[in-house]
Amino acid sequence: MIGAAVVLTILPVFVYLLVVWLADRYEKEPLPLLGLALLGGTVVAPVLVRIVEKLLGIPNSLFPLLMSQLPLAPPNLAGALVEEAAKSLVIIALAARLPAEFDDIVDGVVYGVTVGAGFALAENLVYLRSLLALESVAQVGASTFFGIFVAGLNHCFFSGIFGASLGFTREAAEGPARRWIPAAGFLAAVLYHMGYLGLGHVAARYGGAVAAVAAAADWAGLFALIFVLRWGWDRTRAVMAETLREEQAAGAVTAEELAALLAGPLKAEVAALRSGGWSRLRLMRRLHQAQAELAFARWRERRGRGARGLGAQHYRAEIQRLRALLAAGGRNS
Repeated sequence: MIGAAVVLTILPVFVYLLVVWLADRYEKEPLPLLGLALLGGTVVAPVLVRIVEKLLGIPNSLFPLLMSQLPLAPPNLAGALVEEAAKSLVIIALAARLPAEFDDIVDGVVYGVTVGAGFALAENLVYLRSLLALESVAQVGASTFFGIFVAGLNHCFFSGIFGASLGFTREAAEGPARRWIPAAGFLAAVLYHMGYLGLGHVAARYGGAVAAVAAAADWAGLFALIFVLRWGWDRTRAVMAETLREEQAAGAVTAEELAALLAGPLKAEVAALRSGGWSRLRLMRRLHQAQAELAFARWRERRGRGARGLGAQHYRAEIQRLRALLAAGGRNS
């Protein structure tokens, strides 16, 4: 029973986080900061939701989205609004607290999805407590597990939409778009959440074609996030190409390294693993990370935001140190 409970609660969230970490191709976020985002989604957002729902007399919405689609009561649309507002506040707080890390659209997706995964974990824990009280964990079948997995994935989609819109403001020039894009992102997340609940509720009552549409809606967010990530990757490559080409004369990056970064660093990292083992792989990853950080430090300085985080000179020195360690065979790393 306990093993099934752990799988039901933890495994989906682990899968979400692993996928989003792998999707951050060029400038991976520090794991402690992702842990902070996960904590915000698991603790802070649910607490805010319960406070607001109690104050406004809104029914409790803190249980897996899958349960919201049962044809027992009308969908809790007000709860959907409160949940998205709470998660969005956590994402805004992260962006304000981590200005040097929250650089672009991809970072917005990563932190948004992580907050959504944390919120899904909180809902799974609430559901688990109910199952344990009824001693019914053993009765949970594969279909229920898959339904909870997909429902939690949708929380990642909702929050990822807003995170991407907030990340856009880090890239956009001063102007109206920096104000209305996040508002549009929040509205899209709320409407998607409400539509998901409404479609699921109708599908549970009537089935048929509505059920097929609801099933398609389950995965629509995935394709939307893939599209946004592809766009974000293109933007990241453009920033790196523009800023790092200027760094070639200073020796911070060679033409070969820049080409490898723009193509995706995986090939160079695999070669490092084969030639020097895990130690050389770690150094190569740190070199690529420092070069990506240098690109965004230069990019921030160009836009008058150089005070956010470490400056370009710090990363130039770090790159030279890492390159020397690689030349020495990875000793004293």
